[in-house]
Amino acid sequence: MVKVKLNITNIQLDCDDITISFAESPKIGDEISVLNFLPYDTSERENFLYETEGKQLSFNGVITKRRWISDNPTTQPILLLDIEMLEE
Repeated sequence: MVKVKLNITNIQLDCDDITISFAESPKIGDEISVLNFLPYDTSERENFLYETEGKQLSFNGVITKRRWISDNPTTQPILLLDIEMLEE
């Protein structure tokens, strides 16, 4: 399992508290549906829907950059993904 955090580059979204587990590490160029990873009935999800509708973007994005981060050397590192949302 790989823990992943999202950084969406073309909309304003606070994803600092959202950590996702993937069975396999996503690669640059992979397309993911960001909406599937936002908890239902939360302000983050509502803000995401508002931002994507306002900018006419789909719920899918492409991974453009990836890097490993760690707050503490004794904990598992987290993969930070930069995602660019696709136009509808």
